[in-house]
Amino acid sequence: MGSFRVGQLGFGHRLGLTGVLGCLAVGQLAGLSHMRTHFDKRDDRPGFTVDDVKSAYRGLDAPSPLLASLNAGHPDGLKPDERKVLIAWLTSGKIEQDYDNPDLGVASPREIVAASCLQCHSVRADASKVDANARKLTLDTTADIKKVAFSRQVLPTPADKIVVSIHAHAPSMALMALAVMALATFSRWSRMITGGLSALCGLGLAGEFAGMWFATSGGAWINVLLASGAAFHLSFALLTLLAFAELWLPGCANSGACCGGGTKGKCNGQPSSSEAKQP
Repeated sequence: MGSFRVGQLGFGHRLGLTGVLGCLAVGQLAGLSHMRTHFDKRDDRPGFTVDDVKSAYRGLDAPSPLLASLNAGHPDGLKPDERKVLIAWLTSGKIEQDYDNPDLGVASPREIVAASCLQCHSVRADASKVDANARKLTLDTTADIKKVAFSRQVLPTPADKIVVSIHAHAPSMALMALAVMALATFSRWSRMITGGLSALCGLGLAGEFAGMWFATSGGAWINVLLASGAAFHLSFALLTLLAFAELWLPGCANSGACCGGGTKGKCNGQPSSSEAKQP
């Protein structure tokens, strides 16, 4: 590597590289934003969660939480005929239409829920008598009921589309990572710092695409995908910041402390500006 440092380049080169780094940073932010909006309602619920990612690669078959509780015998004091009414309603395909159906009278799901569930699952429940977790799951409104009444079944993305996505993104993202790794490596910063971040960046990127490729074969690969993706994006952002700082921060102080490897008056083995001017 010799004594070359990116920060020693002329103004025009540094200005051009700053624009490139800016484009890479904006591209990463746009990619993360697109991933969030693209997966946002993948699991049939608003908000980006792990279930969104799981459903994209492995599909999702999550029964209604309310139906699962009824089948498990909760609540204990619910009459058998009322339990049958609620189970029939949740499996009818007319959850919204029949929840407050006036034709059903006191046998409507809404009336049964009000009589048998709201003493615990309500914002008005007595905190001194009701478990705190029960009060967090409110069933006061129709919107509350929708959150727990519907089953979720999502088909996974076809394998050929996942392969196409990997083919399109892996080479470009690898070149992006290579660029920031190189700029940070040829800088004033400690080789321990830039080397560690470079390792995290490269391995994280490889793990992210490996997770995408094998996600359909096992649930553990989803965790590999998520952990590796987080490691890649974090290390990529830090390497970009180090490269930008190298381009525009003044040169190292005589202590060489910023380099983590230089000696007094030197930066990674380079003479200081005062030494360079001496004959």
